[in-house]
Amino acid sequence: MGLAEELDDAIAQQLWDLVRKRAARLFSLWDEDPNPRFGASRAARALGMSESALSDLLTGLQLPPYGLLHEWYLVVRMREDAETTSLSRLSWRHGREPATNYRFIKRATRMTWSRLRLDPLWRVRLRAIEAWAPYIGAHSIDAS
Repeated sequence: MGLAEELDDAIAQQLWDLVRKRAARLFSLWDEDPNPRFGASRAARALGMSESALSDLLTGLQLPPYGLLHEWYLVVRMREDAETTSLSRLSWRHGREPATNYRFIKRATRMTWSRLRLDPLWRVRLRAIEAWAPYIGAHSIDAS
């Protein structure tokens, strides 16, 4: 890994850790049930609040809207988990058809899984940060 990639990796990790800290309660819920259909109303109930209170909480923590945060979190988690196993095996482990996750990745990232899988993990994290940048204060991120 070259110096530029090491710096990008470090920046992506710092920003990822910042979001992880702010959204720790949600990330914990999603780690327990990594279902793309884990909606805002279900998350709000699990956290003991209304959807509007969850929305206000996310805004107050400088986090993106629930759907965008959840979507990219799952993309990164799937990519992290795919370091040791296939997306198909991950899908079966969580009781879903593999095609469901392949379509989810395509919809969320506008990329095929095979293309996304070629990117190093730091670049996938940086793409998530780029999608979240207007909300988290990381306005100058370019993950291209």
